[in-house]
Amino acid sequence: MPKKPETPSSRLAHWKKVSQTPFPFRRDYSNQADWLAAAQDALDLESPFISSWDRSPRGAFKAFNLDPRDPFSWRILLGYYTQSHIGRGRPAKWDGESLCNLLRHISKARQNKPSAKQSEIYQSLIKRKAPYHGKTESYLKHGHRLALDLDRNDILRARRDLVAQGYLEAVRVGYVERGSELTASDERRIKNSTLVLDEALELIGAPNSRWAKKNR
Repeated sequence: MPKKPETPSSRLAHWKKVSQTPFPFRRDYSNQADWLAAAQDALDLESPFISSWDRSPRGAFKAFNLDPRDPFSWRILLGYYTQSHIGRGRPAKWDGESLCNLLRHISKARQNKPSAKQSEIYQSLIKRKAPYHGKTESYLKHGHRLALDLDRNDILRARRDLVAQGYLEAVRVGYVERGSELTASDERRIKNSTLVLDEALELIGAPNSRWAKKNR
């Protein structure tokens, strides 16, 4: 005997897998009379159907103080369900392109509001009709940190290396002229400089996506 799903997510996945139209016949739903008859049958919890299936909807209507005789109550209850369950899986994994897109959106938002705090920029990007509507401030904060992490953002890292190479070649020429060599420590210092990072951010179209650290 198969194991009964235990969690809301597993139960939802189970019904999604086995779901099928419970009615043995189909109607012409483009016909208003047929549609109305089907709707009345489907939304009538007093009509004989599958009693075990009706218990859960009845309990839900009672819990939310909704009237199962009211079609809009069905709409509201379905809205509660979809908002609570559908699409609640793990967020899409950040990759180089999505991280760079986040930096571009942050940069554009800062251009519009140069004096805004980081939290205010995040909030502006998750409000209604904004690029990240439906996400949270903490989600964008985490993504922003990853976007500036060169170990995670391969696109930004490649641009950083390109910019750094230009500086290294110029500095190396100067060292040779003085009869010395560029050390590995010097190379790391140049590659990890904020000047090089800022130029790399410009290359990906996100020049204002990094908040400079305040001097103490």
